Amino acid sequence: MRPVFKANILGKYSVTYYYCEETGILQTEKPYWLEKVYRSAIADTDTGIMQRNISNSHLLEFLLQLLFRGKGQFLGVSGGYGILARLMRDKGFDFYTTDKYCSN
Repeated sequence: MRPVFKANILGKYSVTYYYCEETGILQTEKPYWLEKVYRSAIADTDTGIMQRNISNSHLLEFLLQLLFRGKGQFLGVSGGYGILARLMRDKGFDFYTTDKYCSN
């Protein structure tokens, strides 16, 4: 692995990225910042969270109707506060969410 660049995560942490010529994998240094980053599941600077979930709910509704005729149970993994799951339940889907770092 050789260092290829540095980038800021959340504008706070300078992180080195490494590249493996043999495998093509790009990875960061040991992620010492994860505990601090996941104190809050959603960043305060994420001002588009509601609009993004509304837009995603329209697309997801179309796909679930097309692929499953809207029938079945559906799970959103890493669902944050559960906004998308709530929107999908409001549309009549049997939809759930889970997130290791956030209770909804």
